[in-house]
Amino acid sequence: MKHVNLDGPEGNALAIMGMVQGWCRQLGRDSKPILDEMQAGDYDHLVDVARREFGSVAVFEHEDEDDESDWDLADDEDEDE
Repeated sequence: MKHVNLDGPEGNALAIMGMVQGWCRQLGRDSKPILDEMQAGDYDHLVDVARREFGSVAVFEHEDEDDESDWDLADDEDEDE
């Protein structure tokens, strides 16, 4: 499975569209309708379409999406004081 870090260079909209085009070519699919739909909205829409169409071959996620270690309880405790 391909992991696409949306926060890195692979997360660039043009890079994602290039990956989608390549996967379509490998699978014998017409990329034009998918690419057209990807371009019909904002960046989040583009990623949603990529996930919908190719979620079986790639995981599109932000670098810290599954990592909650950055969340610090001490920050919340300070707010109560």
